Amino acid sequence: MPSVEIEKEQLYGLIGERIKEDKLAELLGSLGVELESSSTKEFVIEVFPNRPDFLSAYGIARGLRYLIGKDRKIKQYRVADDKGYRVIVDKSVKDVRPYTACCIAKGLKLDDAKIKELIRIQEKLHITFGRKRKKMAIGIYPLEHIKLPISFKADKPENIRFRPLESTREMNGKELLKKHPAGKEYGYLLEGKKRFPYFEDADGNVLSIPPIVNSHDTGKINENTKEVFIECSGFDIEYLKRGLNIISCALLDMGAKIYPMELRYDDFKIKTPSLEEEGMDIDEDYVFRIIGKKVDIAKALLHMGIRYEKGIAYIPPYRADILHPIDIVEDVAIGYGYDNVPSKMPSIYTKGEEDKKIAFLNKVGEVLVGAGFIEVKSFSLISNEDAKRFGLKAVKILNPSNKDYNVLRPSLIPCIMKVFYNNKSREFPQRIFEIGKVFPSEEARLCIGISSRDADFTRIKQVLQLLQEQLDRKFDVEELSKDYFIEGRAGKVMDGKEEIGEIGELHPSLIEHYELEMPVVLMEMKVKKTSNNKTNITKKGKTFI
Repeated sequence: MPSVEIEKEQLYGLIGERIKEDKLAELLGSLGVELESSSTKEFVIEVFPNRPDFLSAYGIARGLRYLIGKDRKIKQYRVADDKGYRVIVDKSVKDVRPYTACCIAKGLKLDDAKIKELIRIQEKLHITFGRKRKKMAIGIYPLEHIKLPISFKADKPENIRFRPLESTREMNGKELLKKHPAGKEYGYLLEGKKRFPYFEDADGNVLSIPPIVNSHDTGKINENTKEVFIECSGFDIEYLKRGLNIISCALLDMGAKIYPMELRYDDFKIKTPSLEEEGMDIDEDYVFRIIGKKVDIAKALLHMGIRYEKGIAYIPPYRADILHPIDIVEDVAIGYGYDNVPSKMPSIYTKGEEDKKIAFLNKVGEVLVGAGFIEVKSFSLISNEDAKRFGLKAVKILNPSNKDYNVLRPSLIPCIMKVFYNNKSREFPQRIFEIGKVFPSEEARLCIGISSRDADFTRIKQVLQLLQEQLDRKFDVEELSKDYFIEGRAGKVMDGKEEIGEIGELHPSLIEHYELEMPVVLMEMKVKKTSNNKTNITKKGKTFI
């Protein structure tokens, strides 16, 4: 988890009073962050990923002021009057980095501390909320060096030339990935792309190649900077809007004014940011039942910076973590005070013991770990496109907040492939496995994947043989034809006359889609407990072990 270093005097000044360190640690703990350490001049505060708004001194001070009652009225964050500022998004970015959310901040009074604060917000959001710049990359540019409107385009890397930040000379896109420190660190995000995205002003000056680096000439702020252009780029416009809101609110707390920008896409237009509160209907009986008593919801939520009126909680624009009414219940409990919530002994007594199925799964995991595999855990939601890619029908989610996670996974294979994709810049060979539920059956499955130069059908069959030896089972393998496996290099696992699983070499077209350079072999099975109380691995309802 990321840590934020904040000067003590800066934090005390933003709060408006000096708080004893033991009390400060207690208050921070209530907000879900931790006072990691303290020196003579600064605090080091550990921030959990669900609260990206706490990645700055202004965000933490805002939360503390509400919690201790310094602010007795919810601050309304607003954008300034629309000045007609525009960003033109060219359709060429569609297959590279298709979306951006932008704004302009004016009236900045920057000093060394505030510049460090801006850099800290940017870097910490990159690491956490931005998933190391993959889901969101942020650029901040001095507006005095830029002529509006701004364009967001994509072109062949050799055609994009500019002087990268802290570089002594111009480079093109290809050179950038090989010779610039940021290019070496984040170049894998553009690896294999025929076109690179870039921002350009009206005079044709390149501002940056996201998600790599800004231009030294148009992307470096200093104490004389009064106005900045801010852009967030990525693959989900709603996600980018939430990230931009966090930055905008921090700048408003610094005393700046935020001006919206019209984003002109090929087939639609939007303005960002809006900074409007989002209303969520709250069932008060539901809140009281979870907490265990009736409480003043409005008063409790005021301590969390949330306005509550007539059964509706109005979520501030910087809160990206509130997704469900239970999140509001948690804030009510924090604002009311956990120490004030009544304790109650459970009405029943139970004796716990390890579930036999879990014990068996642990044994399977131990066998695979002993063979050099690494266990991974992935989300239960995947994209419908990933499901279709493997010929799978999936249960769709109504009103998903992210198109990358809009169906329940019917198989673990897309999840294993996503892990390979996300780690393609890491060391090879990669040998991984996952044990988890698939839907809608809620059956537990085991999926194993190997990506290496020598990954072939023999390698994955050896893993199958290892499992049968260690778990005392016997199988046969017969020929299998599947679109996602190479013809002639796949098999169905048979237990007598019953088909119980499948193994095979992944088709080259899918290896290319996931931008992998190594062959991949896969095996997937499912786990269930049979009527004779033996725990078995099965596939699609069939007994495997």
